[in-house]
Amino acid sequence: MRQNISRLAAALSVALGIHALPVSGAVLYTYNGNGHDDGGGAVGQGTLTLGQEYDDYVTLGFTPAAGTTWNKYLVIYIDSVPGGISSTDSLKNNGISGLSEVAAVGRAGHTANFAPGFQADYVITLPNPNDSPTAYLFQIQTPGSYSDLDCKEQISFLMTAGTAGFFFKFSDLGLNSGDSFKVQTTYVDPFGGYRTMESFENVTGSGGQITFQNYEWFGAPPVPEPVNVALGIFGVAACGFGVVRRFRK
Repeated sequence: MRQNISRLAAALSVALGIHALPVSGAVLYTYNGNGHDDGGGAVGQGTLTLGQEYDDYVTLGFTPAAGTTWNKYLVIYIDSVPGGISSTDSLKNNGISGLSEVAAVGRAGHTANFAPGFQADYVITLPNPNDSPTAYLFQIQTPGSYSDLDCKEQISFLMTAGTAGFFFKFSDLGLNSGDSFKVQTTYVDPFGGYRTMESFENVTGSGGQITFQNYEWFGAPPVPEPVNVALGIFGVAACGFGVVRRFRK
């Protein structure tokens, strides 16, 4: 536990650009919000940092824009392995409470359509810290004509100087240390699943339905794909029994 806390503290220091603890080969990339403020501006005018630390760990830091209220869920979709889904329209949560913010399940017109070349394999939900200081990493299952969410990790995060930071392993995404992957983000109201236009990517849409125009890279993309780099900070624990359970159709 102490080792995880030290890693998380180091992750936050990297996200903030403050190396208060020893870090080894930290790589950090910063992404700015897309300028939208229909959800209050926390994401659309905020910043996201992604990086690699401790060789096997991915690190992430989210800083809501100054003067805004972080009162929704930042949802991070990840494309890391072959397969995946090109839209959240097929996602189901099988009635599990608390997961509607991931996919806007059952909310007509609240679909997220991913950019060409992006198929989501994993998704992270990052709630505002007043709701819970715990994020969840889900693997998107595709058993046939529908998709389900399978909880992989329960991730604690810390708030330091207004930044939420956490870390997890490359292997949690089916990757080897140092591998690259793609990222798309959305800012979702947990009370109804409404998707705002706020993101760290360019989006189009209206009425809670969005279409991504681009995605970010975590790490250098494989040649010959265009470079659009991003990197971050994370920390993991197993999904808590009785809090989130595995669920498949």
